[in-house]
Amino acid sequence: MADLTADLELAHELADAADAITVPASGRSDLVVDTKPDRTWVTEADRGVERAVRERLARARPGDAVLGEEDGLQGEGPRRWIVDPIDGTANFVRRVPVWATLLALEVEGRLVVGMVSAPLLGRRWWAARGLRPEWQRARAVQHAVTVSQPG
Repeated sequence: MADLTADLELAHELADAADAITVPASGRSDLVVDTKPDRTWVTEADRGVERAVRERLARARPGDAVLGEEDGLQGEGPRRWIVDPIDGTANFVRRVPVWATLLALEVEGRLVVGMVSAPLLGRRWWAARGLRPEWQRARAVQHAVTVSQPG
């Protein structure tokens, strides 16, 4: 397995960019909210996060595909980033702080990096194959996470 440190660092940068969009938008009374064909909500913040993540990935990893909740799949190849800009959009719209940005990297069909950023809870969790899973409270102290092995 390749060293995923650089990809994990990039995932942190993507999460920081997402947080910079979602946190200020989370309390706005003029937040634009639309209904998707499946009758779930999508906000301007969802679209903004996905757009920002796609732009950063296009610069940092131009050969990687991106699968986003709002705009679907763009690109192809063995590496694919998966983006849910705001998991918990209903809570986000209702100003309930339990929502997160979800990011993952899949290489040759296998998930190798995962990131959950819940900025209003002051929490971020991450893991990469071959590296110790961790979490952070308010970007201060990192904590190791224990993960059971399947099978």
